[in-house]
Amino acid sequence: MVGDSSDSNGTTGIRAYFLALQEQLSASLGFTSVIPHPVGMGDEAEGNWSQMLSGHLPWRYQVVEKCFVVDHRGEVSDEIDLLLCDRQYTTLVFRAGARLFVPAEAVYAVFEVKPRINLANVEYAAGKMASVRRLSRTSAPVVHAGGTHDEPKEPAHIIGGLLTTGSDWNPPLGDSFESALKAHVGDYRIDIGCVVHAGGWQTADEGDSVGVETSQPEDALVYFYLRLLAMLQQVGTVPAMDFEVWSTFLRSDSD
Repeated sequence: MVGDSSDSNGTTGIRAYFLALQEQLSASLGFTSVIPHPVGMGDEAEGNWSQMLSGHLPWRYQVVEKCFVVDHRGEVSDEIDLLLCDRQYTTLVFRAGARLFVPAEAVYAVFEVKPRINLANVEYAAGKMASVRRLSRTSAPVVHAGGTHDEPKEPAHIIGGLLTTGSDWNPPLGDSFESALKAHVGDYRIDIGCVVHAGGWQTADEGDSVGVETSQPEDALVYFYLRLLAMLQQVGTVPAMDFEVWSTFLRSDSD
């Protein structure tokens, strides 16, 4: 049949594509197959999230490991496990010895990577998100072929995520899991995440509260991947870094 994309198990169409993508994402993490329950598999393995993201996200996003985010005032975030940043309108990193510093303007998303999800790790990750979101971001007009965008772009919400392999809760993504996420709002909100053996998840702003959506265990990675792409699509492009502001401290009349 023309257009039929059935696999060896008889799955057809878009579902077959997503199952194949799930297998690819799982392999990128260092897992040989997708096992929704931690039986016969090292549940504590963190996997290679950096490799997975680098291999499957569009090239406009640069994945940086173990770095700090800095703003033009010299304020610095907590250390970030994984970060997605832009290379078109900002310099990628400042290097000081063994440390990497990424300008706040360049940041699309930050992720905390842990072996398991639990209350302590949710609170820890939320603090990391807040330390980045509180930094000041500049925004300069963008010059293009037709002229200049006179109004600098307003910096968008920085996506925050928590990536784990297993969960300390039973059920893994039940009421305790949801309560932990809903307790963190504003700068502390964790937008998206994945528990490889339990499911992908996403939070949504519901006014004064936070809603939580989860996937089936067998769709954990592909759910996380597609929802992350959708979030990045909503952000668009990060603001252009205003180098005039960043260079203020070099002037002889600066404080």
